[in-house]
Amino acid sequence: MTTFLDTKAAADFLHEQVPGETEKYWLARLNNMRRTDRPQTFNLQFAKIEGKSGLYDQKDVAAYSEFEKLRRIGRTKLSGRAAQAMQAFGIGEPGGGSFGRKWVGARAHVVPSPDGGPVFVQFFIHEPMLAFAMSAGQAITLGKELVEMGRAAQRFNGDAPPLPAPEFEVVTDNDNMRVSRKVTRDA
Repeated sequence: MTTFLDTKAAADFLHEQVPGETEKYWLARLNNMRRTDRPQTFNLQFAKIEGKSGLYDQKDVAAYSEFEKLRRIGRTKLSGRAAQAMQAFGIGEPGGGSFGRKWVGARAHVVPSPDGGPVFVQFFIHEPMLAFAMSAGQAITLGKELVEMGRAAQRFNGDAPPLPAPEFEVVTDNDNMRVSRKVTRDA
């Protein structure tokens, strides 16, 4: 059996289910949702019986309350690691998105340690402005990883440069046989 709620009962239900709004707000919202001249983000069906305001199926009102809760989560101010992740990817900012920010550029500098220790590499990202201090080893590791990922992306995109032909050196060369070996270079 279907249970119907009048506008007041539906507003009370929404007030209980979706925190942050008054019953008066929900009454006005439900009345506005019945107007055909306004675009709606959720089509909440209603029935009109002569002399009564709109009647809503309780299941439809419950579905709408879940929709509103999820919609409002998108407006929730995040904190901690969630906020850091949103900022890191630039979500909600110009140039950002689910794949990350557009690359604007960076610089690296060798900088002496202020306490007289070993020099370090300062890596400076332009947008958003961030500065990192890395040891020489960390900078080398980052550089190798960037080169490796750049080459992998080129291979996937089909625009990778051809691999260089391996170098060989002749070990033995005489009339009967020629022996070569691949030259290996230390990186």
